[in-house]
Amino acid sequence: MAVQSVEIIEDKHVFGIVPFFLYFCYAKTDGGFCFDFTFIFHPPFQERPELLIFLNLKYINKIFMDFKIYKSHTEITDEVKSEVIDFLFNHLDQYRDNKEDIEKAIDFALGKSCDLGGYVLTGREGGEMVGVVVVNRTGMEGYIPENILVYIAVDNRFRGKGYGKMLMKEAINNAEGNVALHVEPDNPARYLYEKLGFTSKYLEMRYVKSR
Repeated sequence: MAVQSVEIIEDKHVFGIVPFFLYFCYAKTDGGFCFDFTFIFHPPFQERPELLIFLNLKYINKIFMDFKIYKSHTEITDEVKSEVIDFLFNHLDQYRDNKEDIEKAIDFALGKSCDLGGYVLTGREGGEMVGVVVVNRTGMEGYIPENILVYIAVDNRFRGKGYGKMLMKEAINNAEGNVALHVEPDNPARYLYEKLGFTSKYLEMRYVKSR
């Protein structure tokens, strides 16, 4: 299995004057597998980080996720759609919406309720759904980003292991144009978004009319 690319996400000096560094990395192999791992190394390896993959292979936390993108309601079965709705409802925790609103966002992404569309991204490991992203296209650009990331959720058994970061990177890679998202100030996922390059440009305010 050959390594195609290595991306250093973040570095941090660990031991003061001792020249060792902690690196969080994301690597992609020619077999389509992704590795998300952490290692400590001495500066001579800074120029050749791929060497560390082989030196520390037994310490790598392997994540094998199969991604699938759904861009049309004709591409997704009723069974998978129900699975996605239930997954989001169960794993968004205190930030969840009701199932009716979740389904509306999915129908929008799949072009069922309007022509703007978007996509639904699922991540599975061993056939089991472990993460979902729903993106809606806005039909605008510039002052309002082309895409709104409406939902992202990871099975709570898999959190803190790099699955959320892999889902986000895959979602961003598949987006045509810029991406915006809404996140509550107390949501710990906010720090992941910031590491990936998201910034807080505005404070969102809403006025909800009584019906």
